[in-house]
Amino acid sequence: MCQKTYRESAEVVTTCPDDNDLVLFVNDDNLAVFRTWAKMKACMGVPQKPLIGVVGDGGANDPVAGQSTFQSDDLIGLGVTNQGRIMILIDATPMFNFGAANSFDFDSLTGTIDLGSNTFVNGSGLYVDRNQ
Repeated sequence: MCQKTYRESAEVVTTCPDDNDLVLFVNDDNLAVFRTWAKMKACMGVPQKPLIGVVGDGGANDPVAGQSTFQSDDLIGLGVTNQGRIMILIDATPMFNFGAANSFDFDSLTGTIDLGSNTFVNGSGLYVDRNQ
């Protein structure tokens, strides 16, 4: 009865969800858990648009000049299929967080790029393929 009532009164959404919309799941223990749509897309392999930013431009995807870290919710979960290993481009120069050429740290839980002792230079371009 409750399920029927709920289904009849539920709102039907016909548009794509926003990245911060929550999706409800029931796990193996029959407990309800929520995931954001952004995390769901990352798990499903839905092609993601790249993150493109310009240092100092002031937008959500633009690192701050002189800072060594950059955080974006659009990067949360990136690299989870590659043991957290990702590549970014700054001014068309590839940078890696793995191997002998390791030049930055990346936290996939927070979506934070950390350049260590280096900083983002005003006017530089940042490109991150979000399908890694």
